[in-house]
Amino acid sequence: MDDHALERRYARVLRLYPAAYRRDRGSELMATLLESAGDRTRPSANEVGSLLLGALRAHAGPEPRSVRSSRRTVYRVAALTLLVSAVASAPVRIAADLASGAPVNQWLFAYDVPDLVASPLVLIALVAALRGSYRTAVASAVGAAVVNASFVALTSAGASGEFLLHLGAAAMLLPLVGEAPRPASGLLRYLPLAPIVLLIADRVALGASSEVAAVLYVVGPLVLSALAALWAAVDERVAMAFGLVLLSELLLRAVVLAAFVAQAGMPTTPAEIGRQAVLAAVGPALLLSVSAVAVRRRALP
Repeated sequence: MDDHALERRYARVLRLYPAAYRRDRGSELMATLLESAGDRTRPSANEVGSLLLGALRAHAGPEPRSVRSSRRTVYRVAALTLLVSAVASAPVRIAADLASGAPVNQWLFAYDVPDLVASPLVLIALVAALRGSYRTAVASAVGAAVVNASFVALTSAGASGEFLLHLGAAAMLLPLVGEAPRPASGLLRYLPLAPIVLLIADRVALGASSEVAAVLYVVGPLVLSALAALWAAVDERVAMAFGLVLLSELLLRAVVLAAFVAQAGMPTTPAEIGRQAVLAAVGPALLLSVSAVAVRRRALP
């Protein structure tokens, strides 16, 4: 087989790289590949794997990145993810209940009223963060947390713990007030849409079987954490952002569980609650550890 056939095979793999990358480095990369090929007539499996990984990394954004730049981008993406979750959770729950034939009465909205009351401020925070107005976004997120918690305290409505997501988003946006982060790229830019997909999947699973929903509630975060940790080989910022989001969700679950146990007078011991918290913390701890190491290894010298 001639060199032109081998070059065509390499070219098919190189098409996976971004067009700008191919314009700047395509010829140099092709020359290196052909020179190292020797007498081989086709790319080796190791070469194809390395090229695929390189293409994914090229789509994730330019490297190397500074630790500071990576963290600021992660804070923005994680905050947007929490705000999207806070905005979408109540509407998705209500829509799923209506689709399942639940009667339209005050009980349909009772659990979601605090979240719905605070949702205008959450939406303002989300839009402001998308536009880069981080001071407005922080103030709106904190305001939403105050409105949500105050409504629950004054009306004895069911507490969903959403105010914790508002405060988590505000805490992540606060470092961005003085210096805007670099735009997210690759898979990272789509992470804020994940809560909508997961909320819908959760309601579908709950409609199919409460047992399936219970298993997904426990196993789902662990599986997603493992996948995000593997993706750290491509873009460590995805793992870090997902770890921060999971950490916020863990705090929310702990508060809701404690409130439910207290209201119901259940005989659950602190040790049992602690075991559940430790199990839930495995995912965030794994992601934040892996991503922190990867960020520093790939950072600018």
